[in-house]
Amino acid sequence: MAEKIFRVNMTDLTTSVEEVPADWMGHGGRGLTSTIVAAEVEPTCHPLGPNNKLVFAPGLLSGTVAVNSGRLSAGAKSPLTGTIKESNAGGTSAQFLARCGCKAIIIEGQPKDDKWYSLAVSAEGVSIAEETELVGKGNYAVVNTLSEKLEGKQAVITIGPAGEMKMNSANLSVMDPDGNIRSNGRGGLGAVMGSKKIKYISI
Repeated sequence: MAEKIFRVNMTDLTTSVEEVPADWMGHGGRGLTSTIVAAEVEPTCHPLGPNNKLVFAPGLLSGTVAVNSGRLSAGAKSPLTGTIKESNAGGTSAQFLARCGCKAIIIEGQPKDDKWYSLAVSAEGVSIAEETELVGKGNYAVVNTLSEKLEGKQAVITIGPAGEMKMNSANLSVMDPDGNIRSNGRGGLGAVMGSKKIKYISI
């Protein structure tokens, strides 16, 4: 399956599937998230403003049987440091993204309203839906609810109340194979996801 870039614009609630630029083909994980942030994020932008971008990328060997290949990298301009930040975690999301043919997800912009949203990722791309049921819930509650609600095998990336409140140390939580969670704990990237008004991403 050819790899693609999945782009999400939260300002106008649109998505697109793009070819991978030649300069990005040899990168994965931390190398790719930091490359994209360096190329596309204005260095002086506010970390929690519309011009920051949140990037997710599996490693180059994710989706294969290679040992320790299931790490998911997340990157953005950090609200804690004001610089490019990458944080990674295990779980199932990296493997599922790779199997969807996703080289990276780039989330940009901010909604113009005060609604919350969820993203659903498949091999066809990303769809956006308004989310009301799980807003205000903790990460374990989100994972447990979605495990019962969604059909088939799913991976989930979510934020809790700290991310919703855009607290600078908020993390991202990633569902693991046992239905527990791992954390992208560095850099306050949960606050960046909260600034995009995204409660969770299912894959």
